[in-house]
Amino acid sequence: TLYSIDGDGCASLPGGDCIASLNHPDDYGNEETCTILFHRDATVRVEQPFSLETCCDDLAINNTAAELNVDSPEDVPARLAAGSTLTWRSDDSGTEAGWKLCFAALPTPAPPLPSPPPSPPLQPPPPPSKERADCAEEIRSPGCFVERVFRRCPRSCRAAGYEEPSPSPSPEPSPEP
Repeated sequence: TLYSIDGDGCASLPGGDCIASLNHPDDYGNEETCTILFHRDATVRVEQPFSLETCCDDLAINNTAAELNVDSPEDVPARLAAGSTLTWRSDDSGTEAGWKLCFAALPTPAPPLPSPPPSPPLQPPPPPSKERADCAEEIRSPGCFVERVFRRCPRSCRAAGYEEPSPSPSPEPSPEP
């Protein structure tokens, strides 16, 4: 709901987007009062005729920041914030054509997205496991140790980023002198 009305001195018109003093565009009556509370931000459009007995009848808009006494269409703000009120009161003598204001709800802003959880603090890498250290040491060693290491711990060696070396060709037997 864009607004709610308290009192019987004004009326929500068919369609629900306009409110007017009673009888608008004909003269309103004496001792009429109402208060409109806005539940959402809205734009405001003034419809003609707009005529008040400025000495004695009051149309006041409290736009959450300041209260405005409205005597003419130019005094009506273009926007109202949620929580704003419009209060109308006519005295016991003299009447005019009154007022008619039309409203359009402004889109409700999307709620902010939740903040991502904080990143965990950076931790130093864990010390190498005994098995991984052995593989690394053995891999750097020449000859048959490489083959033994990969038979003994191939998963951890590969996980450590070491690749199994390609077998090197066997040396040719040298001729005997």
